[in-house]
Amino acid sequence: MRRKPLVVPGVLSLGLAFLATACSDQAVPEGERTDLPSLSETATSPGAWDDVAFAGSALAQALDGRSEHASVGLDDTGAGLVLYWHGEPPASELAALASTYPDVSVEVRTTDYLPGDLRVLASELLSTEQSAGVGMVAVRNDGSGLDVGVHPDRTSETLDEIATRLTASTGVPVAVTPDAPVPAM
Repeated sequence: MRRKPLVVPGVLSLGLAFLATACSDQAVPEGERTDLPSLSETATSPGAWDDVAFAGSALAQALDGRSEHASVGLDDTGAGLVLYWHGEPPASELAALASTYPDVSVEVRTTDYLPGDLRVLASELLSTEQSAGVGMVAVRNDGSGLDVGVHPDRTSETLDEIATRLTASTGVPVAVTPDAPVPAM
């Protein structure tokens, strides 16, 4: 059974407390482990981890604002990076990164859509679809489409109907979930 975090004003979220426990070196009761790897499972040494973290940050900063850039994340081993990019990879930035961090590998994965266009679509949907219950729109990290969160009590459509309508109107895959953030009062 998957637990949802309980958020109570003035109290730490149970989800954050669970995450902190799962990521620490403390023992986690049998059956309560998460899929999150520990630091020792993701990098060969603290120095290697630092290089990966700094390299990821440097690459994200160097590519910030470029319409072809979706995201930078850890690879499956945690010892290298994955760059989600649309079009020809940014050769000069990758060469500079390789020069500074020669032990950090970068895998470039091609996105299905231009991330800059997805960001524009996300902004437009958030503005135009509030009356349909839309409270959150995000570009997927891999650039494969949009994720939309709705307030189910503010719409007469089903989640599937909203997803179908928004996918048709935007031309990109849209997944809809009933978990839009609660607006500030």
